[in-house]
Amino acid sequence: MREYIEQIQQMSHKQLVLLLAKKKQEETAPLPIVGYGFRFPGNINNIEKLWQSMTDKAIHIIDYPEGPPGTQARPRWNPQSYGNQLTLRHGAYLESLDALYQMDNMQTDEATYLDPQQRLLMQCCHEAMASAGLPLDALANKKVGIFIGISTAEFFHASLHNQLTAAQLSPYMGTGIALSATAGRLAMMLGSQGPTLAIDTACSSGLSALHTAKNSLRRGECDWALVGVSHLLLSPFTSLAFEQAGMLSPDGQSRPFDMAANGHVRGEGVGVILLTKKSIAENEKLNIKAWVKGSAIHQQGNRPAMSASTGKSQQHILCEALEDAGLTTNDIDYIEAHAVGNKLGAQIEIESLRAVYDSNKYDSKKNIYVGSAKANWGHLETASGLLSVMKTIALMQHREIPPQTAIEQLDECIDQPQSHIQVNLQPVSLSHQLPIRCGISSFGFTGTNAHVILESNSAANIDDRNSSSQSSTTIPTTHLWPTNNVWK
Repeated sequence: MREYIEQIQQMSHKQLVLLLAKKKQEETAPLPIVGYGFRFPGNINNIEKLWQSMTDKAIHIIDYPEGPPGTQARPRWNPQSYGNQLTLRHGAYLESLDALYQMDNMQTDEATYLDPQQRLLMQCCHEAMASAGLPLDALANKKVGIFIGISTAEFFHASLHNQLTAAQLSPYMGTGIALSATAGRLAMMLGSQGPTLAIDTACSSGLSALHTAKNSLRRGECDWALVGVSHLLLSPFTSLAFEQAGMLSPDGQSRPFDMAANGHVRGEGVGVILLTKKSIAENEKLNIKAWVKGSAIHQQGNRPAMSASTGKSQQHILCEALEDAGLTTNDIDYIEAHAVGNKLGAQIEIESLRAVYDSNKYDSKKNIYVGSAKANWGHLETASGLLSVMKTIALMQHREIPPQTAIEQLDECIDQPQSHIQVNLQPVSLSHQLPIRCGISSFGFTGTNAHVILESNSAANIDDRNSSSQSSTTIPTTHLWPTNNVWK
């Protein structure tokens, strides 16, 4: 430290100003998103399918009377075994859980006991690299940060329920289900060097991972960052526990901002986005999908209950993220809300947004529109933040805010025409204003809230390159599953 101080003391005024300016530039630099791959319910695996679902107001929450899709053409579980519980029939589920990206150095036993959350992350990583126009080995031995939002480990619950014996154990069960292994698996797949960690802040895990990646890139800990989420519903017991807690919609419908909102519907998803620094993206001539302008996370520990989301904390992250991005509320066009379908939660969130955006501090001059993808896909919980990011990128590329799905009667507590914060019931064109800037909120039930601000790439239109590259990408897969690991 003494040597550093002495160096500063020897600098001229001009040199010191330049040093501080460079440091500030590094601390606030926007970061380009250059690739992504994802799996969302409804066979949504590229940006155009995602956009079409939103404009069509498609709802991918389905009633599965025989049970949601599982493995080897069998349902995941039989709702009749649990009293035909509606919460075990309704949901937004993925298929092909047993598909596995083939790695040359992975033995069959290791692959068999690999959590499908890791399996799908590997596929999405492959697609994210392809959408960036990079071969899979392009990041080998490079400084790559890998940050994976993940919070559930239910893969072997069925085996335990079937009274797993000592003879049925495998040495690969540890790395197969460990949450930390999800990040390590991608590092091995890429051959990368850099910070590699799993992050669990419950439903805000995806945006917390993105926030951590942003800071790591700005500090120079890495030159590339892979941000992923993986969330699968592999045990019926968690849903039953959520139902007892009164969290789930009793009629299996997700209605954010609606008068009839009565809880959320569970869903699942997996995805990966690839970020880098502006200089690298320009040197590599990469197609920039969007920019990460700023972000913030916050936990208010002195709240009344563990699952209570306070308006004070929400307002804090909104202001912190705007400051981090160097923006004001007048710069924001749209906010993708956390709103899961809980009536009180949506009211608190809208009130928090209005406390910031309607305040004299920022003197907003225009309407900022609010929506939630959870009306289309349910609450993807740990993976919900990445779905919100992908929806936001899609609407920025199309320069249009899609109408909010599942609104029959707007909640009267939310319907305030004098406010700058409005739920959009009709499509809103953004073609006249560039760049487009959007905020995304995600709240964890244990109190950690996150907010990210994205900016459109003004030079780009619809990302056709990503859609075509994903559809043409051939991923070698095999199908393996432990024989005793099924709900009987």
